[in-house]
Amino acid sequence: MASIEPDRLVFARKRFARLWRAVTSPYYRFKHAQVFHSIRVGLAMLVSILLTTGVDFPHGIWASVTVLIVIGGLQHHGNIRKKAAERALGTMLGAAIGLFVLVQLRFIGSLPLTYVLMSVIAAICGFFAIGRPTSRS
Repeated sequence: MASIEPDRLVFARKRFARLWRAVTSPYYRFKHAQVFHSIRVGLAMLVSILLTTGVDFPHGIWASVTVLIVIGGLQHHGNIRKKAAERALGTMLGAAIGLFVLVQLRFIGSLPLTYVLMSVIAAICGFFAIGRPTSRS
């Protein structure tokens, strides 16, 4: 009976090593990218829901929506970090521009000028949202 236990342990270690090798293999991750991405998104949603309900965060559903927006469309970790940095920079830039529009409204008091500024800013954001055009051959 003593020899059975070490055999099970060796078998379990080999099985875990094989599973670990498969999961960390770039070929395996590429071949099963959809499965890995769906698991990653599902776990991120679960963590988001548990955190927001666990600490009684008001309007916590928006954290889950943010998780879906940031992680949902991106399959690779590098893209997630890049997009998160871009969104953080965009949020800070948007807050500064919004503050500028509010300050000009407070001091100048022209509502039509505020609407024109908002329209111009939205047009500029729309231009940069498309990204760079591909090179034409």
